[in-house]
Amino acid sequence: MTTTRHTGRSAWLLPILPVLCVLATSCASLRGPFDAGFVASRDRTPDGTARFRSIGPIFETQVDGGRTFAAAHPFYSRVADEANQRVLQDFLWPVAMFKDFRGETYWRVLLAFGHDFDNTQSGSRFRFIIFPFVYAGKDIHGERYFALFPVGGKVNEFLGRDTIRFALFPLWMYSAINDVKTTDVLWPFISWTSGHDVSRFRVFPLYGQSRKDDLWSKRFVLWPIWTSARYSYPDGQTGGGFVLWPLFGHAKLTDQESWMFLPPFFRWSWNDKGYRSGNSPWPFFQYSYGGKDKKLYLWPLWGARSTEGFRSSFFLWPLGSTLDLDRMEYKLHQFSLFPLVFYETKTGKAGDRRQESGIKDLEEDWAKTTSADSVSNAPSLQHSLDSTNSVVTGRYFKLWPLVSYLREDDAMRIRLLDLWPGKQLGAIERNFAPLWTIYSHVRVDGASEDELLWGLFRRSNDSKGRRHFSLFPLFSSDRSVEDDSRKWSFLMGLTGYKREGLRKTYRVLYFFKFSTNQEK
Repeated sequence: MTTTRHTGRSAWLLPILPVLCVLATSCASLRGPFDAGFVASRDRTPDGTARFRSIGPIFETQVDGGRTFAAAHPFYSRVADEANQRVLQDFLWPVAMFKDFRGETYWRVLLAFGHDFDNTQSGSRFRFIIFPFVYAGKDIHGERYFALFPVGGKVNEFLGRDTIRFALFPLWMYSAINDVKTTDVLWPFISWTSGHDVSRFRVFPLYGQSRKDDLWSKRFVLWPIWTSARYSYPDGQTGGGFVLWPLFGHAKLTDQESWMFLPPFFRWSWNDKGYRSGNSPWPFFQYSYGGKDKKLYLWPLWGARSTEGFRSSFFLWPLGSTLDLDRMEYKLHQFSLFPLVFYETKTGKAGDRRQESGIKDLEEDWAKTTSADSVSNAPSLQHSLDSTNSVVTGRYFKLWPLVSYLREDDAMRIRLLDLWPGKQLGAIERNFAPLWTIYSHVRVDGASEDELLWGLFRRSNDSKGRRHFSLFPLFSSDRSVEDDSRKWSFLMGLTGYKREGLRKTYRVLYFFKFSTNQEK
């Protein structure tokens, strides 16, 4: 009964939808800017990008030279950069996507993946996967491979291995990395490895051993009850250790030592240079000091960890966290109280501008690598950004799910509502954000724009003195200082007025117009 009642309340929308579609199609054929509210509009974003929208937040296109964006939210979006030869398409994200960067293409549909390393040449390197069943492709050496899991086959360049071969997995498997070759029988129980001064053998969990030349040797018996290791490195580090689980363990090298009790719950380590670390017990109390890495955890209440160019902390894990990165190009600070609050500031060199564009960003940059943001690559503090020549270049704040604030140099945006927790993802921005944005305010340099309910109310002005105001379908007005013009319209043209210089035009009952000219 309840379902029927709600359906009846919404049924009046059905005959209106075709009308809206017809109006939107008709408006799309018009030339020049126009504003028909949430039905359709053609204008420019505050940064000057040409834009067309129709049927509320559903259809949208943007064009800025060789950069284009088109979307039917949330079903499809396409963003392209002609100069950099990049294309990114989403289909019901995250169901499917396609991207192309200078002839290298990658696509995904659910758990099916494809990667063509050079689509300009036939027979180039590629891979195709329907995870976890089908694997096919051609590797960098031009060798083809195919596998049907778990029946058998060969897979190259997968999971960090040069090649993997298997038959009736887990009955038999062979893999190789360079000259290191591994054979598994009834994986993971029986395995042996040889090559490049490395040898390993295990009958899991009964016994296993591994050795690399004369540098180290490791062994386990009835894993995890007994494990041991011996080291003899060229830099003089020699020694070894053992763990008798779950009772205790001990490890000692030339200049460092560790003791464990009920591992991994209690551990204490130190070296001759003053470094100390421990768990007492893990994970509730952890600490380290005296070296580059410093840590103090009182989990789950509070904890902090730092190294060169990096500091993180948490409180009431996993709710609250902070992150500070100190890089050569910028400094980054983040604060999060998940999912309610997210705050971020980015400090860069003065004059290093990255303005928010009307075209949706190509978030998945083909050339990006996660290693660029890894702690190990953080520069030392003496090479970090000089604070005397730095400014806050970006700021982001979100109070979920109510509002978000973004500023990048002179570009600023306020959005209400913002239903994605945490910082916005590029895919969310392209496909979903317009659907729940009931109000937005955008400002770039001297231009600004306000919009409520997808065009029911609009107000905008640009740096050339052009101003627009509309309350659809009741009233709209435009004014331009640049060409000394002004116009207004009531009920989409029931009555209207337009002035261009000294020429004035009046409209009555949509169709009747008359003009006056005060020129002598």
